Formats: sequence, structure tokens, C-alpha cells
Amino acid sequence: MTSTVSKPLYTIGVLPDNDLPLPDISPAHAEIRITSDRAFITDLESAKGTFVAGVRLQPHQPQLLVDGATVRIGPYDILYRSQIDQPASDEVPIAPSVVQPRVPVPLLPEVVPEVVVSRVRTDAAPNGSFAIGRYIPYLPVIFHENDFLFRFLKIFETVWEPLEQRQDHLDLYFNPRTCPASWLPWFASWFGLELDPSLSEARVRMLLANTIEIYRWRGTKHGLTRVIEVCLGIRPVISEDPERPNVFQVHVRLPSDATPDFLPRLRALISAHKPAHTGFVIEVQR
Repeated sequence: MTSTVSKPLYTIGVLPDNDLPLPDISPAHAEIRITSDRAFITDLESAKGTFVAGVRLQPHQPQLLVDGATVRIGPYDILYRSQIDQPASDEVPIAPSVVQPRVPVPLLPEVVPEVVVSRVRTDAAPNGSFAIGRYIPYLPVIFHENDFLFRFLKIFETVWEPLEQRQDHLDLYFNPRTCPASWLPWFASWFGLELDPSLSEARVRMLLANTIEIYRWRGTKHGLTRVIEVCLGIRPVISEDPERPNVFQVHVRLPSDATPDFLPRLRALISAHKPAHTGFVIEVQR
């Protein structure tokens, strides 16, 4: 697929309102700006990063693109072609464009990435005891070799260190991808969601992480596709029936590990997220 960069700001992301929508990348992944007839690509703090010539770009740091530059975004290699920087010839100039790669779209991952937070323990002192700890360095040097003072302050360090670590990483407790599992129903109550008991913990975390996007596109083809993909792990093909107004068809492939309640769950999801005035027909391919 070839897409022409025909305006000063060209956006790349997973949402359909981007100029180049690609699955399995961030909602607003990167952008290309045309300034003084030159193209600059900028990563927008994407999760998987943007790579130019194998080097990952720093977020919000524009990088000049020249003809033939290869940009890697998630599972895609994008070849940038431009008439600028090409040698003069009698050939027809190539308009600035990006080419979608040859890499197939992967299935939605089952395992949610995890973040493990740990604190590095101090080395042992030569005499076999622990090092001086975290509090003694704030005292004058004359107290640094006082074993009693070290053990006395270690009592307070043992009490306060877990609390300090929790405060330093408090944001992890308010992220559905990294919070304790017992917090997930509480997060769901923020959005008025009733969690399906049959959903795995990984699916619940993925659903909560994508709830804002799903609500934003609720009642649209993209929104319905996304909620089915997140909750059931399959990517449906939704099409309209020209002979039946206000009726759309949902084509799905039955997973090999599908349970008996797969179709009822699929119907419930479609009924909850489709436009109220429409009907639907499910076609299952085994």
C-alpha cells in the first residue's frame, strides 16, 4: 500500500482518523511534518517506539527524513520516498509517500506486559555486615563507621523504605496494566463497566486500558471491532448488507479454544456496543 503525504501534518496511529492507520501500534504513534519542503518525523511518546535507520527516536524530537529512509513502527517497515535528494533525471519525480510494509499484522497478544519494580540492595561491607545504609551518608563522615548508629538507623530505614518505594511508584497502582488484581473491579466502576466473570485477568487489564478509546468510538465500526478484539481475542470483519438497511454482518473465525459460551458472549458485546437502531447477523467460520 502507498500513501501520499499531501499536507503539512501527516499522522500515523492505530485510530482510523489518522492519515495512515495501522493496527498494533499506539493511538497517536508518530507524525510527519513538512517544513520548508523537507519532511521531519516525530515520535509521540509511543509505546513501541519509532526507529529511523535502526536508531530509536527520542519522543518529541523531530528527525529529518531523506529519500530512501526506512522507518520502523511496531511490526511495520515504512519506506519514505521523495523527489527531493534524488539526482536529476528525465524520470517522473516521485511524490512524498510512505509505503506500508510487507510484515503481516500479528494477532492480539494474550499476555499483558508486566512491570516489575525492585530496589537494588546495597553491597556487604568488608566486615560481613551490611553497608552503611541510605541514611548515614546524610550525617558527617565521623559517624559513617559507627556500627551502633548504623543498626539504629536501619530500624527506621526498614520501616520507611517500603513506604517510600510505594510513594515513588504510586503511578503503577493507578495503571490498569500494573495495579494489583484486586483493584481491577474498582477501576471498572470508574467507567460503569460490569466485568464479565469469564474474562481472564489479562483480558480485563487490556479492556480497562482501552476503555477510553472504545467509548470514544462506540457505535462505530472501529469501536465495535476494537471491543471484540480486546474481549475475545479475535478480529472480526464487519460489513453492511446493501439489501437490508440498518443491518450489518459480523464475520468471525471460531477460535480453536472457543468455549460453549463464545457465541452468547459475542452477541452480548455486539448488542452493547452497536448503534441502537441497527440489527446484526453473525457469520462464524470454523
